[in-house]
Amino acid sequence: MNTRLTLALIAIFSLLLAAPVVSAQDVIVQVVLKKAQRNNALAQEAKKLFDAALNKRGIQAKDGVKSLDWEIVLEVVKNRSSGGKSVSVTLNARAHEAGNRGRMGGMATGMTQPFPLGDKPAEAKALQEAVDKMADELAAQLKKAAQHAARRGKVFDIHLTNAPNGYAPIVHRALKRMCSRVKAKMMGKNQGSFTCTSKEIKMSELEASLGAALGKKFPGKSYKMEKKGQLLIVVFE
Repeated sequence: MNTRLTLALIAIFSLLLAAPVVSAQDVIVQVVLKKAQRNNALAQEAKKLFDAALNKRGIQAKDGVKSLDWEIVLEVVKNRSSGGKSVSVTLNARAHEAGNRGRMGGMATGMTQPFPLGDKPAEAKALQEAVDKMADELAAQLKKAAQHAARRGKVFDIHLTNAPNGYAPIVHRALKRMCSRVKAKMMGKNQGSFTCTSKEIKMSELEASLGAALGKKFPGKSYKMEKKGQLLIVVFE
C-alpha cells in the first residue's frame, strides 16, 4: 500500500472517530394534533399509531414532556371517493424545534390505499401502513438533524420582555461565558432576543447562570422564566 493511500485512510478513520455518535433514542418528540382535530376519533387513532411507530424506530414520542427536542404537528384528512363507496386518509407531519416553529427538523406525507366506507378492519390496516411509511421517513430526518446539532451544538433562543434599562450587555456577557457563539437578533430598549450556541450546556444551566447575572445586576427587579424546548422566555414584572 503506497504512502498517499495510507495517509488518506488514516484521515478518513480519524474523521469517523471524531464524528459525534447520536442514537435515535437521544431524540425526544411530542406529536400534537391541530386544534380543530383534537376531538376527532380518526385523528386520535392516527396519533396513537404514529407515536407507537416512532417509538418502535427508537424516537422517543411522549406527551407532557418539557425537555423536548422536536414538536411534530400531525394533520389527518379523510377523503371520500366521487362515488362515496370508498375513502382514503391523507396524513401530513411537520417537525419543528420545540419552542421555535421557524426551525424545521423534517416533514413527511402519507396516504392510505382506498378502503370501503365503514370497513373498520380495512381502515385500521390502511392507516397502519401509511403511518409506518411516514415514521420511517421522519425518523431518518430527525436522526440526521440530531447528528447535525451534535456537530454544531444546541442553539438556544432567549427572549426578554419588559427588561430594565441596561439589560443587553449583562445578558450578552452572561451568555458569552457559557456559549461558543452569541448573537443579538432583535434589540429594543426594554425587550430583546438572543441566540446562544453550545455543545456542552443544558437549558437548566443556562437558566441558572442567566438568572444569577440578572439577579446580581438588578436586585430590585422581579421576573419569571419559562422554558419551551430550546427557548427561554424572561418576563420582568
